[in-house]
Amino acid sequence: MLKGNKLRTGLTFDDVLLVPKQGVLKKRKDADISSELVHGIKLNVPIVSANMPSVTDSKMAEAMFHAGGYGFLHRFNEVDENVLEYNRVTSWLDTADWDHNNADAVVSFGLNDLARVTRLYNAGARIFCLDVAHGDHMSVAQEVRLFRQRFEEAYLIVGNIATYDAALRLMPLGIDAYKVGIGPGAACRTREVTGFGVPQLTAIMDVAKVTDMYPSMKLIADGGIKNSGDIVKALAAGADTVMIGSLLAGCNESPNPGEYYGNASEYVNGHRAPEGSHGTVERKGSVEDVIKELAWGIRSGISYGGATNIPELRERAEFIQVTAAGQYESSIRINSL
Repeated sequence: MLKGNKLRTGLTFDDVLLVPKQGVLKKRKDADISSELVHGIKLNVPIVSANMPSVTDSKMAEAMFHAGGYGFLHRFNEVDENVLEYNRVTSWLDTADWDHNNADAVVSFGLNDLARVTRLYNAGARIFCLDVAHGDHMSVAQEVRLFRQRFEEAYLIVGNIATYDAALRLMPLGIDAYKVGIGPGAACRTREVTGFGVPQLTAIMDVAKVTDMYPSMKLIADGGIKNSGDIVKALAAGADTVMIGSLLAGCNESPNPGEYYGNASEYVNGHRAPEGSHGTVERKGSVEDVIKELAWGIRSGISYGGATNIPELRERAEFIQVTAAGQYESSIRINSL
């Protein structure tokens, strides 16, 4: 039996458009697209790379920093290799000529994985991501409590979640950011395999109700991003940053350019009922070029929104739901040369 009297409608990026507002910027390049990953850690571009073996190793993390974003190292390797990858990134950061504030690579860990955390913490890591498929779980809450008992000074990002209730349950435990997204990723089969998930725009909006109450909490929208327009919609809906995977997996700096697979795929962990797929994506060139193109689209979006920065974009945002005909009208309808 359905809970309550009404079946909710869940929306994702293609279901909506943002209504244009009176512009205030003289030039789109003047839009401020900086944001915070966690409170006190600023990004010049509100984009982070997915903590997936097919997306982010030390080379990708370095490229993301250079482009103004942030890199999330994955956890699907031996601890010694994880520490080595982290050290490679920090060694590069120590010698790089750039303007990032408080730069550090984000490192990931799973349940019952505090030995990995300890090694990485001792190596200097201070931004951690508890990375599990279903973040709204009692085991996750217990892991967070243990983490906070041992590593009070470290930042902690927890995901993935997709509901207001999940965000509310995790909030008192001492986390710094939520990673939001159950099933929207290009290589994710969670919704197909389990029947569970929340369309990504609705998930962002629901979790943002909690982050709005606690301004130091941050929201990372993870999955479903196909283009810069989707990024603008995610930011307008309440995300502070977006995590992208498939858009980067084809870049020269990815571990195996053009190859892409989900963390829950059989290719990674041998699940009998894998919730991720293994396939290929279009080759994209350099990370710098991809991020530059996405950043330009975000700046244009801020201009169309009558804003000068991301908080103003969110404050002025007006979404309108579109029909299938509206979605078709929004698409390219000519043959490419």
